[in-house]
Amino acid sequence: MPKKVLFIIGAFPPSLEVGGFRIARFCKYLSDSGWEPEVLTETSGPMTDDSFPLDPRIKVHRVPKGRSLPGLYQSFRKSKDTSAAAGAAKSAPASDTARSSLNSGLRQQVLDLFSMPDLYASWRAPALRYARTLLRQGQYDAIVSSSPPMTAHLIAGSLAREFGAPWISDYRDPWAQNPVRQDKPFWYRWQDRRWESACIADSDFVICNTEPMRRLFVAQYPDKAAERFITITNGYDDTVQIKNAPTAGVRTILHLGSIYGSRGDSLFFQVLHRLATEGALANVRVLLTGKIDASFVEQLQQDCPGLVGTALLEIRPPVAWREAQELLTAASVLLVIQGGYHLQVPAKFFDYLPTGKPILAVAAPGALSELVEATHSGIVANPDDPVDLRQKLLEVLNLPTADKDRRRDLDGEFHFRSLTRKLDDVLQRAIKGRRG
Repeated sequence: MPKKVLFIIGAFPPSLEVGGFRIARFCKYLSDSGWEPEVLTETSGPMTDDSFPLDPRIKVHRVPKGRSLPGLYQSFRKSKDTSAAAGAAKSAPASDTARSSLNSGLRQQVLDLFSMPDLYASWRAPALRYARTLLRQGQYDAIVSSSPPMTAHLIAGSLAREFGAPWISDYRDPWAQNPVRQDKPFWYRWQDRRWESACIADSDFVICNTEPMRRLFVAQYPDKAAERFITITNGYDDTVQIKNAPTAGVRTILHLGSIYGSRGDSLFFQVLHRLATEGALANVRVLLTGKIDASFVEQLQQDCPGLVGTALLEIRPPVAWREAQELLTAASVLLVIQGGYHLQVPAKFFDYLPTGKPILAVAAPGALSELVEATHSGIVANPDDPVDLRQKLLEVLNLPTADKDRRRDLDGEFHFRSLTRKLDDVLQRAIKGRRG
């Protein structure tokens, strides 16, 4: 009989959130191996894309979030901002001051309390109710939860304890050590550590999508056998149209996906602007497409006056998956801005990898720099060193537009067919361990 596995994840195609693409590809190849994968996820959300090729064999259960205080507050903020914008533009400074005050102090701590461990907190109760019905109606051989959101692990942990099902937790980002969570109140970070510790302890296996993250977990949780922590990276599928000839005309440096937090450091763009001013970047343009923090754009306008909106730098909103593949095909250089996030490798790196095109990784030493060097896929530039940034930017523009042999060499390690075999092995071991 086919074995059944239930994946729990916050966003899944047609959502544009890239974490869902990882699970969709696992499900596709598990289906080829005799599994019946099902997915429990939240509803699609505002940013959707029907162009991603979702395998029709995957059964998807979509459960909406419940009402929450942070959600209601967000709606209030949007209506307030709209009203302010419709008023007088001259009142912006006062509005900004009021908004800053509204988001600080006791009010912000209350919002943090009601959004723990993340903005999917209100999904936990309805998802649990729905999942309990699923598990009572049929036998699932295993449960896999994938984060972020961390709420997925809390749901899976409750189900595993209640039904005795093997549970594998998949960490695409760190939890308590995630840099974006370090500015939270001390009590929030304390609870993060407690939840993370409980989820690690209760999981039959813990999957980390980078080796540095696996090493961190092994060091932090010595009571759990090291072999219970498994590295399964992100990867790619048979979807990218590889172009081996140089792109005629303008050479495009492409960045796909979000820029936020320390990933939005403007130093790289200051160096870019200076080189363009010196005339060293003829026929070069940089295209950023994805969720770009407004604060980053404001900082860019301040640090690099006149750069945004020129022929050198174009900023676009997120694009559909199919359009992203077309942009990858047309680009000359592929850009990753990672800053100080040393435990993570952005999913975009694995979208870039099979094209064979040179990658410029603006990153501190860590998981991404290790992977770029191990795959010989490009150049790593120090995000805090303008001299190194300048040198590496000019160097990457002189590399061949594509290496047509790289894809063949990497398939055995990074194709989702190969990665899913690793997941299949972990699932089999978890099931055997519970039954044995």
